[in-house]
Amino acid sequence: MLTGIGLGLAFLFGGVFARHEGGPKLVGLFGVGITLGIGGLLADLDVDWRLAFVLSALVGVSALPLLPRHSEAQPPEHEPLREVTVQAATSSRFWRLQGIAIPAFSVPIVIGCWFVNYLVAFGDVAAGAAGFLVFAVSAASRDLSGQLLARGAPPGVLSLFGLAIGAGGAAVLALEPSLAGGLASAVLMGVGLSLPYEVVYEEGLRVLPGSPIGGLGFTQATTNFFPIIVTPLLGAGAGDGDGDGDGDGDGEVAWL
Repeated sequence: MLTGIGLGLAFLFGGVFARHEGGPKLVGLFGVGITLGIGGLLADLDVDWRLAFVLSALVGVSALPLLPRHSEAQPPEHEPLREVTVQAATSSRFWRLQGIAIPAFSVPIVIGCWFVNYLVAFGDVAAGAAGFLVFAVSAASRDLSGQLLARGAPPGVLSLFGLAIGAGGAAVLALEPSLAGGLASAVLMGVGLSLPYEVVYEEGLRVLPGSPIGGLGFTQATTNFFPIIVTPLLGAGAGDGDGDGDGDGDGEVAWL
């Protein structure tokens, strides 16, 4: 619970702080740090879990001395939870944003661990290498997302183009369930699904008038809740095969 609370606060206010201090480019780098952290964890799958927890705690603490002591960012105003909840639930604009946020934030998490298992089982790729590949590509693309938005790329075009590339990556794996198809899919999904990353942060702060933190907070809550529901469904889909390793279940998961 403490880890979840800490991560929630860091993801929400860290992104807001990064946007104030450095605009879209720094938010993109903030996303790079998160993604590389996940990739680094997967690269160390053979490390004892106790050591992994200790290393994670040390990395988190090591960032504290690097934070600036002073900031010109204005503290957020109080946003009544009930009013923000009703506003989010009844806003069509908010739910349209979730159509971008869920693929950009949630789908890489949902597919990531399953995808690593796929490359290990069917491609004879080391688990650490497979995990780092998937998330390293995503990290580079999140930085690219911030760079493009800072240079004036239209948010709608960036989002649609990115989601189309990501969907194409999933289709490649469904049509060509092989090591080559898996690697191509990793690159396409990593690039495509990460391009809307900065757009979600920017629009999340604007989606609910008068409630910037509430809008971004509810957006992140939706994207974090999505994997809880969908991951077991993907696991069931992958387990529907007859266990002979032919990859049929994995192709179905890719299509899903």
